[in-house]
Amino acid sequence: MISISDRVDGFFNRNVIPEVLQRGRAYYLSGHVESVSIKPLQKNIFFGVKGTMSYQVFLNVDIHSVKLIYEMGCNCPYSGKGACKHIAAAGLWIKANWKTLSLSFDKNQEFTWPEVSKIDQASLEITENGWLLKNFKSFNREVLYRSLYKRHIPELRDFTIRQADKGHYEITLAIRKTYFYSQAEIFTLNAVSDNIDLKLSCSCGDERKRVCDHIAVFLKEVSGKQLTALFTDLDEDFVEKKGAEMLNNYGFDKEANWMDYFEIGFSDNVKTIVPKPSLSNLISPELWSLENPGSAFSTNPNHELPTISDTDQPDFEMGFSLEFDPYDGDFDLIPIVARANKKGVPMSIGFKEYDKIGFSDHVVKQNRDISLLALCNALSVSFGSESMDEKIKYLLEYKTALEEHPNIYLNTAPSHRNFRKGDLLDVKFQSTAPRLKYILTEKDGFVEIQVAFNQGGAEVFLNAENIEDLHRNFLKSGEHIYLLISDSDINHVRSARKLDGKMVALSKLPALFEKYLGYALKSSDVEFINFKKYAVSTQTVTAVAKEIYLSEVGNFVLFRPFIRYENDYLMDALSQESQWEVGEEGIVKTEQDMQKADEFRNELCEIYPMFKDQFSRTDYLHISYRDLMKDNTFIKIFGKFEELEIKVFGLRDLKGLKVNPYPGKVIYSVKSGVDWFEVEAKIAFGDIEIGIDQLKKRFIPGSDYIELSDGSKGIIPAEWLKKLERLFESGEVKGDKLLVSSKKFTLVEELFDALDDEVTLQINDKKSKLLNFDKIQTHPLPKGIKGTLRHYQEDGFQWLCFLDEFKWGGILADDMGLGKTLQIITFLKHVILKTKQANLIVVPTSLLFNWENEIKKFAPSLKVHFYYGSQRIKSTDNFKKYDIVFTSYGHALSDIEVFKDYNFNYVILDESQAIKNPASKRYKAVRLLKANNRIAMTGTPIENNTFDLFAQMSFLNPGFLGAAKNFKNDFAKAIDTDRDENRAAELQRLIKPFVLRRTKKQVATELPDKTEEVLYCEMDKSQQKVYDAFRNEYRNRLIEKIDEEGVNKARFAVLEGLTKLRQICDTPEILPGDEKYTGKSVKIDLLVRHIKEKTANHKILIFSQFVKMLRVIEGRIKEEGISYEYLDGQSNTTQRQASVEHFQEDETCRVFLISLKAGGTGLNLMAADYVYIVDPWWNPAVENQAIDRCYRIGQDKKVIAYRMICKNTVEEKIMELQKKKKAIAGDIVTTDEGILKKLNKDDLMDLFG
Repeated sequence: MISISDRVDGFFNRNVIPEVLQRGRAYYLSGHVESVSIKPLQKNIFFGVKGTMSYQVFLNVDIHSVKLIYEMGCNCPYSGKGACKHIAAAGLWIKANWKTLSLSFDKNQEFTWPEVSKIDQASLEITENGWLLKNFKSFNREVLYRSLYKRHIPELRDFTIRQADKGHYEITLAIRKTYFYSQAEIFTLNAVSDNIDLKLSCSCGDERKRVCDHIAVFLKEVSGKQLTALFTDLDEDFVEKKGAEMLNNYGFDKEANWMDYFEIGFSDNVKTIVPKPSLSNLISPELWSLENPGSAFSTNPNHELPTISDTDQPDFEMGFSLEFDPYDGDFDLIPIVARANKKGVPMSIGFKEYDKIGFSDHVVKQNRDISLLALCNALSVSFGSESMDEKIKYLLEYKTALEEHPNIYLNTAPSHRNFRKGDLLDVKFQSTAPRLKYILTEKDGFVEIQVAFNQGGAEVFLNAENIEDLHRNFLKSGEHIYLLISDSDINHVRSARKLDGKMVALSKLPALFEKYLGYALKSSDVEFINFKKYAVSTQTVTAVAKEIYLSEVGNFVLFRPFIRYENDYLMDALSQESQWEVGEEGIVKTEQDMQKADEFRNELCEIYPMFKDQFSRTDYLHISYRDLMKDNTFIKIFGKFEELEIKVFGLRDLKGLKVNPYPGKVIYSVKSGVDWFEVEAKIAFGDIEIGIDQLKKRFIPGSDYIELSDGSKGIIPAEWLKKLERLFESGEVKGDKLLVSSKKFTLVEELFDALDDEVTLQINDKKSKLLNFDKIQTHPLPKGIKGTLRHYQEDGFQWLCFLDEFKWGGILADDMGLGKTLQIITFLKHVILKTKQANLIVVPTSLLFNWENEIKKFAPSLKVHFYYGSQRIKSTDNFKKYDIVFTSYGHALSDIEVFKDYNFNYVILDESQAIKNPASKRYKAVRLLKANNRIAMTGTPIENNTFDLFAQMSFLNPGFLGAAKNFKNDFAKAIDTDRDENRAAELQRLIKPFVLRRTKKQVATELPDKTEEVLYCEMDKSQQKVYDAFRNEYRNRLIEKIDEEGVNKARFAVLEGLTKLRQICDTPEILPGDEKYTGKSVKIDLLVRHIKEKTANHKILIFSQFVKMLRVIEGRIKEEGISYEYLDGQSNTTQRQASVEHFQEDETCRVFLISLKAGGTGLNLMAADYVYIVDPWWNPAVENQAIDRCYRIGQDKKVIAYRMICKNTVEEKIMELQKKKKAIAGDIVTTDEGILKKLNKDDLMDLFG
């Protein structure tokens, strides 16, 4: 059997539309099912469901049937498709409580929830004179529903109750006869209560033995709790306390007897103490019920702002009928047609709806008719009270057309669809609320209050018989219908109608002013008659400020303009005319300065012309967010506010305004330093400021906006967009300052208009030097240099002197072997003649002896000190005795605390690519060294990628290339990854004055030829088998890793795999791990054959990246009896020097085995003319350095270099990728940069293919 829950779902699918089911679910979850009564014998379930009122639901159920629910009923007015939401809520109760239902039906036991004891259970019984409701305090609607089984009863529009005598009550009912008739019928119920039972009779005279419709509809409206409150005597203590309270609230003497003025009665159908009939017009400001008193004179923009698009609607006319449905609280505008009578009077006979005209009928439609037909169509789309706000918004769009149309009617027919001419009342539509006038008359200790308005020159009082509330937004006065647009209009008119004709004790007049009149009289007229106790006076005050208060509704920003006056008076600038106060001195009216208010409104119109059409509204203006954001309108508006000194409040509370409305103001100062210009800057957006450090973090090049601390976005001034972009590209943020290299003085002058005298003087001095610069001046070579400089070396010396003059740092980047050391020695000899400050040269440990030899050879007169070794004295005290101090990179790092406080003349870095990583401790250490200037030496300024250049240039000219992140994004990534030729050319132009690079091809034409060849090798079966096994293993592993984690996260595994495959290409013997591989190495076999057979008596350099490979080669050539030297990273300085001298000077020593890392730089090995790179990698710059150990100035033999490559392996593919990925710019930016970082998945899979 299908479960009860599933069968309920089937019932829903058949009978309840989704929207109604959703509402029913909300009702059920909110506890609207108030009562349940299960009658298993009759298979009926009765529910009490609370909606707008309490409704009774009936379901006929068979739990053993697939259909489950056979009949249903509810006494609500729902007339839509299928079941109502109350029935849906009842069905959901069944789903949730199916066990209770099954148990009740299976045992034939009735179930009632909530449970009521049989003794106290309410019951409805017939009597001789009517009906008796026993135990009425326990009454619930299920008691009534049993008597109304499947019976429809009319709707109760309203009821009033009065106490005729103790225990005797008279109830007046207004009954709506049918759904289609709006007029009410009046019936009277008589009730007698003894505080336990309630006797009820009705004036209808229904003699049938059933509860009449009118008693039924009354009992349906009230609950047991309400019946208890209505028909139970008040507690005596409550009565006495309430009587004393009423004397005070109404302004009577506290010692008086309250029963002289008050009696027990009903107020808004609540039993309490009320004024006697003779004082029925007396009010108490404390007790009087206003319409939303706190906001009675403020608007609700949700009801007012238009939702339809702004289109130009011409003025149209026609005959239209306004129809109001008091039951639904709805209204419609229906187009009607009529013929002229015989006398030619239009709209006189043959009235009918426009929709009912026949094909043969001819209707003359003027433009005004077409306009209002559009309004009718718009109104017809929305129906019911839930859509009322939308309908009012449509009316606002067409209010002028309605006002001007001559044929507007009010349909008074009971059924609006069946009307006659006599049912149509000719009315005049008014699009604004009437201006009210309060008439206050002092009389016998009371103040009588009247409220009137002017209509056609006559004074009409709000409580006149012909005043009628047609609808929440419509007031009828005679033949006039007033549209109450805003909530303030609605609340004001409703409250004023309650007040008209009332009176208040004179002592309570201040309280009434405080609660109501003080608001009402701000924009209403008033007349004081016969006032004696309170003198009425008027005062003027001086305006001190204009203010705008902002808020938001939906997609609109609301502007509420106020004028602040002395003594802290604040008045609405749109509609308020005065402010009222009542004190001991009397009633004081403070007048608005209307001239100031007019000026303020005119200013607002000039700021935003669309405001002009909104001035008819009471207290706010509006702009949609869409219009506010268009063309930076908000910037213009708030800029004007600031210019006109209009204070703005509430800006930060606008959740929809994501942009700060104030234009950014840049405030800056620039100070000069030794290496830097220090820029302190901030941008202010109103009262929000953002400093240079946060500005740098949040600035996005190309974007006008920047995120502010309050979550909004500030608009950066257009003239500063490019300036900031260039500043952040060129400068480096340190704390709250931006440091710009002093080399970029032209940039500072260009970007900043206001500079102090010191900065201006420094810039002018640098400009003067440049303006007077024609060419590099020729300086005589210093005396004491033992050797002849080649022409390009002399040019290098002059270039270094040029940098010295301008105090610029530079990179001497000549090819390996072109004599950079000699050029530096010559330059230092030159500067030593000008200053006796010591100079510091930092070199790789392996090159210390080279420098020592070069100094002895070319400038033995220089006094040098080698700060090196475990016996070094960690002090700078004796540095002043020397011309040059040498140290290693290792000691510069470990002893930086020794070096950092000494001021050197020059700091020179040899093989400066050693500091290429700006995050390294080595780089950070050398940056701490103090010097008048700095020089770098390297044959490969860019060894791996373009970013290598950044750290070296930052050491030389701090800040010249800007911040690391900017350089990486703007240059390194653009050149290395995106292959951007324009960026490469731009970087070349930028660094050109600071980098001098000459190649052997350019300047050493006397050098013999150098031949570079690829020596292909083919592995034997055993070596190939090992290679294939590792290749397949890593390929499968990488495919899985790349698919799971992406290429970037798999790069370490890629590098590991490539390294092992390269090692196998050398020989499987050098693979790491416990497993040992044996077998031949094709490279070693070929290498030995070349040494013995191909190279005769020539000397050979053999380089490998793997020390283990060098050791295997060493063992093999030992076996062959070949004399050799060996050098790797474990060789100390003494060993290095001895090995080099032996190889250079001993003719029998033919082979030098060198690790690529240890011997790739600083060695002079010109005795060799054959070079073998055993395991090429994809950094040819490093390999070129190795080759240049023998191919350098002084070499007189032809040099032949071989790169050994195993066929059909990763080595061959790496060589192909080198060519494919090679750089696009010239030498200085030629990189081969860690191609690994640029490989995509296809490239990587191809390597392992």
